[in-house]
Amino acid sequence: MTNSASKRTRLVKISIGAAGCNQLWSTFFGGKVKLLNSTAMANEQPDRQRNTAIKPGLWIQLCFVILGLLKVGAASACSCSQVGVENLVLDKRLSLAKIVVMPPSFTERVASLLNFFKVDSPESRTYPVKVLEVIAGSYDATALKAQSSVWSDCGVDLRPGETYYHRASPAAAGGDIYASVCNLVNEEYVRQVNAYKQRPKPELSPIPPGSWTEIFRSAKQTVHADYRSVTSDSYSHYIWIVRNLADDGRVKSAKEQLQIACKERQYNVVSRHEFSGMDASGDAISSVNLSERGHYQWLSMKPDIDGLFPVVCIGQLKRPTSSAPKARSPGMTSGVAGNSDTRLPIPSGWR
Repeated sequence: MTNSASKRTRLVKISIGAAGCNQLWSTFFGGKVKLLNSTAMANEQPDRQRNTAIKPGLWIQLCFVILGLLKVGAASACSCSQVGVENLVLDKRLSLAKIVVMPPSFTERVASLLNFFKVDSPESRTYPVKVLEVIAGSYDATALKAQSSVWSDCGVDLRPGETYYHRASPAAAGGDIYASVCNLVNEEYVRQVNAYKQRPKPELSPIPPGSWTEIFRSAKQTVHADYRSVTSDSYSHYIWIVRNLADDGRVKSAKEQLQIACKERQYNVVSRHEFSGMDASGDAISSVNLSERGHYQWLSMKPDIDGLFPVVCIGQLKRPTSSAPKARSPGMTSGVAGNSDTRLPIPSGWR
């Protein structure tokens, strides 16, 4: 960000904050603050009979000065870590609920006003909330903390009486639960969550021990392949593998569907699903279908899957795949309508 852009962003933030100060003053004190004329002034200008008031513009200027002194750092854009609907449903540490913000009490209003002027705690406000519906996981929050959008690029100003969809992460024992622009989701996200909860998930089913063929073993992992499930389309072949991991981490195994381009000897991960037990057993920890997100990354073959190629690329295929979107093999390009696909040379950097 350039210096001029940073200055413009900072001025906009301060101007918005000043308007917020004026609104805050109006909320707590009901409007303008009247100043009674002194007797001397009344004697000097009896004809005008002025009843002077501090106008909103003066209050905005005062807040502008205060915020200009407190918020001197350069502004930065908010960066959010995205959570897919699959992982939200599967990860028992996450939850999603529809909440309504309750009106604050008089004590909470006063505390919020005092907190506004604390330099070491820039407008971190507590909002009492009521849970209307738990959509995923276990959600029992009664209050949320949030920084104002004046102070933080990821901050949010919740409105009493308004409803929100809040995605919560685990908090430490006795810790606060926070709201921000990163974890307040829209109705489309909620629709996708409900759709994923209802659809069948064969990719998350455990694998009977010994039913898949071992193709690789090392001190870190053992890889097995399901040769009975090999499928194909006009571009590539597809096969499921499972990686049983030897470390002591939370993830004990990972099931992957691979897309294999035989001539180029490259592969692409179509989907990946992680589990707490060996052979895709235990709890499903995470799940992502990369093909549905349009994410394709062709990789050169590695020793852990090198054993797949002789069987997948030469052996008899069982059946055609589903119509799910797949990546074209590297070196494949669509021909003219009515013509078959034409295979092009692979760039040297891909070999």
